[in-house]
Amino acid sequence: MNEQFRVAHKLGLMFLHDTPLPEDVKAWAISQLHAKSPALGIKKIKLHPKAKVIEWPKSLQPDLLTRDNMFNTFKENMKRDELGLAGFTSQAAKEDNRSKNALGDTDQLKFAHRNVYGEDQVKLRFTAFWA
Repeated sequence: MNEQFRVAHKLGLMFLHDTPLPEDVKAWAISQLHAKSPALGIKKIKLHPKAKVIEWPKSLQPDLLTRDNMFNTFKENMKRDELGLAGFTSQAAKEDNRSKNALGDTDQLKFAHRNVYGEDQVKLRFTAFWA
């Protein structure tokens, strides 16, 4: 085990067997922080042929304002359900509201996919630490 691998291992970074180790781990780590980091994932789990890793669609990555509007809509529809208003109390309406306006499950899956398929280890470690 060489010195670079030992330092990288202490930092919690792991490299694939065919990935060359960087000469200067510190410079490599800093470059990782500035690298573009798309949200990557797979459409469905399948063994053969191996699932292709692609970027998440933009429709599943709303900006902050859109997220806020979706969450407010989700809460308003939940209140309407609690009040017993027609059109909001059925199980189908509740599931539709949850699938269209609540992003919790999608965010969890995106976070898990990013941790598995992401290539920027340093940024991933910081994201996992602060999440």
